[in-house]
Amino acid sequence: MSQNVQSSFLTELKNKEVSVTVFLVNGVKLQGIITWFDDDTLLLRRDGYTQLIYKHSISTVMPSTPVDINIA
Repeated sequence: MSQNVQSSFLTELKNKEVSVTVFLVNGVKLQGIITWFDDDTLLLRRDGYTQLIYKHSISTVMPSTPVDINIA
């Protein structure tokens, strides 16, 4: 069963512990490492603290390094 682009992208970021910048629709910029996600939320860790972010509030997820995802 193939994953969608969002799941493949977030899984790659989580598994490789890539630092990301998350821009919210209200302009707030958050930085950290994605440690977990589901259909509605993701957890972002930075400096020992974890934030729960609702996906509907996210505008853009920008990794600090290039990410290669394979969509089957």
